[in-house]
Amino acid sequence: TYNSAGQLSCALCNQPVKSELLWNAHIQGRTHKEVNDSSYISSSISFLPSDGYSLPSDFFDSKPSVSSSQPKGILKTSKDLNFFDQGIAPSASSDAKEEKDHKEAVMSEKIPEGFFDDPKKDAKAREIEYKDKMDVEWDLFQRAMQEENHVSEAIIQEDDEELIAERSLVEIEEQMCRWTRVNELEKKKEKL
Repeated sequence: TYNSAGQLSCALCNQPVKSELLWNAHIQGRTHKEVNDSSYISSSISFLPSDGYSLPSDFFDSKPSVSSSQPKGILKTSKDLNFFDQGIAPSASSDAKEEKDHKEAVMSEKIPEGFFDDPKKDAKAREIEYKDKMDVEWDLFQRAMQEENHVSEAIIQEDDEELIAERSLVEIEEQMCRWTRVNELEKKKEKL
């Protein structure tokens, strides 16, 4: 809780905490754990208002009602059904695999992308494969260039085929002109 001066302090052990970032460290600390121990709780709780408010005398005597329905958000999985309903224990390998998958999902959820300045360390901390942006862009560039090379080669091949066809037509026309010249010369020879 925050005290009247606006400083964060632990209500259980009445110690000030310098910042919210140190809250978890305080909770894990030795003094907090000692105060949290049941022998210290009764003597150290002093966070109730002193304006005459008190709990009803039977507050600790009443037992909480336990509902028979399952709490919302807890679903039976096939693993639970096998274990409880059929008497078959789940395999240790599937538990280990599920635990690893869960750990990876939790790790990638806890640390946001770009948390570390070094992208390699960032990927390692989030337990994902590091992909250098320059390498990815280089691969994309090479693929684009290969596609353009295929298009260029197809265009060059078409142009070559057209040139070959044009040359063939020009050669055929030249041959026809020469045959006509040969025919004309043979006619002149016959006339002489």
